Amino acid sequence: MAARIASVQTTSPEEAIQQANDILCGTETAGGQPGLLSLADNQTAGLVARHLTVGSVLSACVLDQNLRECLLEELETHRARFPQLLPSSTELFWIISEGRRHPAKVADGRLQNSHMNFSLTLQRDELVANLRAGRIVPNLLLTFMALCILPDLACFGGHRQMIYIELFKAALGAALKRTRRFQETVGGKSVWLPDGLQPSCHPLSLLVAAPSPLALSINLLGTKFPRDLLPRTRLDYIDPHWYAAVTSNASQQ
Repeated sequence: MAARIASVQTTSPEEAIQQANDILCGTETAGGQPGLLSLADNQTAGLVARHLTVGSVLSACVLDQNLRECLLEELETHRARFPQLLPSSTELFWIISEGRRHPAKVADGRLQNSHMNFSLTLQRDELVANLRAGRIVPNLLLTFMALCILPDLACFGGHRQMIYIELFKAALGAALKRTRRFQETVGGKSVWLPDGLQPSCHPLSLLVAAPSPLALSINLLGTKFPRDLLPRTRLDYIDPHWYAAVTSNASQQ
């Protein structure tokens, strides 16, 4: 597998991720499971650093003040609509100190945390150097942009991830439209791995057996959740806000 991934040769981060996934998903492991690409924090930080060195959409979202402000405004609009489902955490990057993540805010062209006396200019060279040194890592928005949305790939994860990705796509699409910076198609999709149904069963085997993925629909709160499936997940107890939002939406369909 390492040799196959090493054979990827391309000039853009999006193409590299696409080629790597094509290689992995075109093979099967000994257990018959599909091959998937998974990146750790430092690898994702390196990928975002690569984006920042070229004129990609992600690069513009971070470095172009007008587009960056529009994107953060759009995200705040969605956060106001779904305050329990998309809580405020950090803007663009997390600060890493003594192995722990700390939130940051963007103000006056800088990434800041006043309690830590941390301030970093949102300039290409400084961001790239700090990403590669492990002093900052991308937040969920930039992570999903690099791994799922821009390369237009499927991203697998938990129940809230579906909402995150759809909100990020909506915010990114609106910001690009407002600023008219790129004629970019906002792609990517998220798939829920309902491992709460069968804790002893590996989630990937559920995907192999499923006739179609359980994906979030365009209206942000899914309509493809079978009525007899949700109660068995116990998400009404684990995540009552999400459960209430989805079941309320389903009852209106």
